[in-house]
Amino acid sequence: MKGQLSGNEPIIMISHIPYSLSNNNSQPGTIALADLILANSDKIIAIFTGHTHRNSFYFTGNLCQYTTMAGFQGASIIADVKAE
Repeated sequence: MKGQLSGNEPIIMISHIPYSLSNNNSQPGTIALADLILANSDKIIAIFTGHTHRNSFYFTGNLCQYTTMAGFQGASIIADVKAE
């Protein structure tokens, strides 16, 4: 991930489990990953997740994490990414 973040291209992250980007993390690996994400929130333009089987989104600074219901429930997210 550090290698990808060292480039100039914007990053979209896709993960099954949503990230806790607050200070509520308790495991060192989780804390390190959240710190890396937050330190690069200018390059990470969105995070798409599942796991919780509910539609939600929340912002941490300028970074938005989107979560969707399960695919077997017919859920999906369509992201229209445009160059600036």
